[in-house]
Amino acid sequence: MHQPGTPDDLAEPERMWGHAVALALASAAGLDGNEYHVDEHGVLCETAGGSYWWRLRRCSEGRTVLYGQDSDGSRTHLGKTPFPYFETAPDWLPYDALNALAETRELGFVYWCDTSGWSRAPYPPGLVDDGLFCVTMLVAEREYGEEMEEYEEPLVLLDRVRRRTVDEDLIDVLLDAADEAGATSDRATRRATTLCYAELAGVVGEP
Repeated sequence: MHQPGTPDDLAEPERMWGHAVALALASAAGLDGNEYHVDEHGVLCETAGGSYWWRLRRCSEGRTVLYGQDSDGSRTHLGKTPFPYFETAPDWLPYDALNALAETRELGFVYWCDTSGWSRAPYPPGLVDDGLFCVTMLVAEREYGEEMEEYEEPLVLLDRVRRRTVDEDLIDVLLDAADEAGATSDRATRRATTLCYAELAGVVGEP
């Protein structure tokens, strides 16, 4: 990825969505140290140590927005004046959430995608980085696989998510792998959360 990031660094929204949901399901089952949350809008990732976070959010009419911050990489929030994240942004972005994050300097980057592809606001000269590198697991299968190192078949999960054929048997396989890797939290709770996330993401179906 470039520093700062560019729209060309990002993949098709559906590809990134598949990675995000697969990572969220693995995390809910107990296989990933990052914390993921899935709701009706999309997927939120927060690292356990708070070093970075990102949110991939689906909007109306097939549009997508990606935003987040890397505490080590992002420099957009450090200036004395507000950063122009929204200078050329469309009117369909979730501005209530984005403005709140910008006001508290918790925002590092905002990219949006519609029928014309990914875009972002133009950056001022001299900006070192926006922190987009923290989403590489959404773009490249190698980095996605590294995030899933405790699970032997991460691409199988990714394929099932993309084909929307996640079922309870697959969730049990994830839970078994997490248990073997040393997960100690209540299995029934992890199972219920994983199934809930799959349903909210719309990827449940018969294989």
